[in-house]
Amino acid sequence: AEALGATAISDLVRVADGLPLVIEELASSSSPALASGLGTIVRSRTDRLTAVQRTILGAAALLGDAPDWTLLPTVTDCSEPVVLEALSAAHGPLLVPDPGRPGQLAWRHGLIREHVLAALTLPQRSALAARAAAALGDDPAAADLFVLAGQRSRATALRLRLARRS
Repeated sequence: AEALGATAISDLVRVADGLPLVIEELASSSSPALASGLGTIVRSRTDRLTAVQRTILGAAALLGDAPDWTLLPTVTDCSEPVVLEALSAAHGPLLVPDPGRPGQLAWRHGLIREHVLAALTLPQRSALAARAAAALGDDPAAADLFVLAGQRSRATALRLRLARRS
C-alpha cells in the first residue's frame, strides 16, 4: 500500500467497504476480478482448502460468529487433528483469535461467515445443522439449527422445554 497514492488508497478502502481482508487482497493482487466483491475473495480463499476443510469451515459458520471449535469434531465427524488443520488453514484470512474468549476463534467479519455458509449445499447445511444442534444440546441456538435442518418438531420441543425451565 506504500506505493499507492492517497487517492488510490481512498478508492481501495471505498471499494473494499472498509473490510481489512478485502483491502489486503485488492492491494496485493493485480487481478481486477477481485474488485467484484467479498464473495469472490472468500471463494478464492476457500478454494485453496480441501473439501473436508471447507466442510469444517461450513460447520463453524453454522455455529455462529464465534464458533466453539471443540464442537467441530462431533459436528463434522472428523478427528480433532483434521479439524485443527482446517482451522489453521483458515486462520488469518477467515478466522481470527476471539479477543473476548482466550483460545477461541471468531470470524474475521460476519459477511465472511455468511459467504462460507452460502457455499454449503442444502443437504450439507441440513446435515451439519442437525449435528450442530444435537452437539449444542439445550442451548437456545440449537432450536434455530434444528429449523435449518428441517426438523421443526425438534426445534419446537426444545423451545417448549426451554420455556418451561424459565
